Amino acid sequence: LEYSGTISPSLIKLFKLLGAFFLTIHFLTCAYWRTSDAMDRDRWGRSDFPPPHQLIGAALKRQYAYGFLWVILATLGNAPVDGEYDQCVFAIVCTIIGVLVYAFIVGTAAGLLSEMNALAVEKKEKMDFINKYMMVKKLPRKLQDKVRAYYDYVFASTGRVTLSQEHCAFDDLPEP
Repeated sequence: LEYSGTISPSLIKLFKLLGAFFLTIHFLTCAYWRTSDAMDRDRWGRSDFPPPHQLIGAALKRQYAYGFLWVILATLGNAPVDGEYDQCVFAIVCTIIGVLVYAFIVGTAAGLLSEMNALAVEKKEKMDFINKYMMVKKLPRKLQDKVRAYYDYVFASTGRVTLSQEHCAFDDLPEP
C-alpha cells in the first residue's frame, strides 16, 4: 500500500506510529502483570501492588483491560500508586516512557499533518494556475472538466501534480 500510491504515505506513517504506540502500551501492560504477579501476597492473595484482589484469577480480557488502563494512566502520570516502593518505581518508569512516547508521537504527527497540508496547498495552487490558464484561453467547459479530471487523477495516483509555472499547463496532458 505504501508504494502503490493508493494511500497517502503520511497516513501510512501515522498508522505505523499508532501501531508502535499500542505495542509499547501492550508490552508495559504485560510488564505490569508480570510485576504484580512477582509481588509477595498475603494469605488472602492480596499484595500492596495493584491490581485489586478481585482480578486475581479473573478472565484474561478483564485483567488485560485493567492493566491497559493502569498503564495508560501511568504513562500520563496519573497511576493509582499506594506509596509502595516497587509500585512507585514501576509507575515512574511508565511515566518516563510515556513522556518520551507521547512527545515522539506529537512531534511526528505534527510533521506528518503539516506534510499532508503542504501537499494539499501545492495541489490547490497548481489547480488554480490551470483553471486561470483555461479561463484566459476560453476553453470549452467540457474540455476544462476533462483537464481537471485528468489532473485530479494524476494527483490521486501519484500524490503530486508535476507542473511548473514556467511551461504550458497542457504539456503534461497526453496526446489525443
